Amino acid sequence: MKSFEKTYPIIGRLLFGVMLALLLTAVFGMACFSVMRDTSLAVRSFIFLFVLLFALILYVGCRLGKHDNQGQKRLFESMIVLSFFSTFFGMAVGFFNGTAQLRVLTLTVQVLSNILLAVFWLVFWRYQKSNYPRYDTEMIVDWMLVVYMSIYILFSCMNFFVPVLFSVSSDGFVYYRADYFTLTYLSLWYLFYIGYVFTRKCSGRIKLTLSSYVLFPLTLNAAAFLLFQNADFQNLYHPLNNLCFLIPLYLIYFNLHIENSRKLAQQREELTAARINLMVSQIQPHFIYNSLTAIIDLIDKSPEQAKESIVDFSDYLRVNLDSLKEVRLIPFDKELQHCKTYLRFEQLRFENITVNYDIRVSSFLLPALTVQPLVENAVKHGISKTGAGGTVTIATEETQGAVQILISDDGVGYDAAEITDGVHVGLDNVRKRLADLCGGKLEIKGEKNVGTLVTVTLPKEGV
Repeated sequence: MKSFEKTYPIIGRLLFGVMLALLLTAVFGMACFSVMRDTSLAVRSFIFLFVLLFALILYVGCRLGKHDNQGQKRLFESMIVLSFFSTFFGMAVGFFNGTAQLRVLTLTVQVLSNILLAVFWLVFWRYQKSNYPRYDTEMIVDWMLVVYMSIYILFSCMNFFVPVLFSVSSDGFVYYRADYFTLTYLSLWYLFYIGYVFTRKCSGRIKLTLSSYVLFPLTLNAAAFLLFQNADFQNLYHPLNNLCFLIPLYLIYFNLHIENSRKLAQQREELTAARINLMVSQIQPHFIYNSLTAIIDLIDKSPEQAKESIVDFSDYLRVNLDSLKEVRLIPFDKELQHCKTYLRFEQLRFENITVNYDIRVSSFLLPALTVQPLVENAVKHGISKTGAGGTVTIATEETQGAVQILISDDGVGYDAAEITDGVHVGLDNVRKRLADLCGGKLEIKGEKNVGTLVTVTLPKEGV
């Protein structure tokens, strides 16, 4: 699986190169094989060329875009590629108009198109499954679809010898439906049924988008049935059929963009709420009161130290307020300085608090107010409850592919069942902001009456 993850971008670039080369070949073929002299053939070729061009544009957009579900993205790209190749095969036949090999080429291309169509439906079904909850009967439906499409491919191959699904006339363009052509309609109704059953819990927009892959071909085939004797329409059936598969692809693509925009807006709202909650939790009335009380006591005892404490207190409040609008990552040195400012105030109140620093790496970025809330938890819920003081240690280290920040204390430790809601909210805010802004993680290990170790892991590519 890991090797496929590495080779998939290379495969994607190769497919793009092949598709671009085939598109240029199609344009060159229209210029060299006198396509424009025949109006019907020219219209047919232009529809094919339109589908090829916009399929390639859609493939590039999908490759360059971001998607949370990589498996779903690959299935979507596979549908685009299958549609592109089916369209190119159909267009290439027109370049041999008037030649003795035209009927054989048309027959071959139609068989290949049917095979690609069957594979397309299988991929489409896999893509459709990724949009709904799993069902107990899902495995049965999978096997039924595989068996049905295998029969369809077998009947398509039999057309080389016996006209089972279709037959090709001598002019190579009009093919007449044979006795078992209804298998094609049956496949559409079958997929429409299972699509309805398995997507009924999806949103209306997703259901409509996926259903369009059945409704468009059904409409075209209904028109083809009514206009069976119209040779011009039958000549346009193949390119219009490819167009019917391209339009829903664009609908799915736009739907994905709408969903991604909605998720992004939701993440921004959650991130803003997390920043507000974090800021409010940091500016607690009791901390402000205790800090001001400590400064008042210093005014008579040590005026110079009181002045320094007032400056520190101003800096502390300013950083907390600035964090409300800070959406970018900040240098670790800035966050560490904020921690030192906070700890100086705590040492005014608790002289028996010792702070150790083991900073081995500092040239990295992280979300604002990541370390300071964790240090505050170590003091407030660890050391201060011992009554005898203790030590807080802030350390950083570099590992393979990541940077780690370790905040430890030798306080009372903790029991997971005893963590208060306030601590939960503070830790959850930090954990969410780490995940959203840089893909970081937060882990806590504690032992009753021994202490607590908090580890923040930041991937190097994120910081």
